[in-house]
Amino acid sequence: STSGLSCEAVVELPAIALSDICGEVVDIDVQYEGGFLENSNGGSATLPNGVSTVVYRATDNSGNINSCSFEVTVTDNEQPTPICEQFTEVSLTSDGIAVVAAGMFDDGSYDACGPVTIEVRRMTANCDPTDIVFGETVTFCCADLDEEQMVVLRVTDTAGNYNECMIIAGV
Repeated sequence: STSGLSCEAVVELPAIALSDICGEVVDIDVQYEGGFLENSNGGSATLPNGVSTVVYRATDNSGNINSCSFEVTVTDNEQPTPICEQFTEVSLTSDGIAVVAAGMFDDGSYDACGPVTIEVRRMTANCDPTDIVFGETVTFCCADLDEEQMVVLRVTDTAGNYNECMIIAGV
């Protein structure tokens, strides 16, 4: 699994068992995406998110070379980082309604492995009954005047991991 602020994982590659009928294996190298372990039968490798092919190459005393390979899958199980505006002031239009996009409540949410999507919902549905379900916008109306309204921002990464933060909206 990926970790922290990078979209990669340190993987311990195992030593392989091998034999040679004509003599001793003198060299084993390990090649993987983004790296190479020279004269090493296994070891630590930093692999990116996704599927990586690892190739072991063995050389014997006569210079004969043989190889084997396998795939390692690194998955993104880390939640994205939501960053909410602490307080958002909402102004109603002349018809007493304000439809606010989720992006107005976001202050730079991110994920180490790629883009995120943001959705928003209200804790109470004073104006529109669908506002308690996550969506692209929330609605405010005259029923919200002079009261702080709690809003939840959900940030989802490309692997489906999500995290949330809360915002106070003043109307």
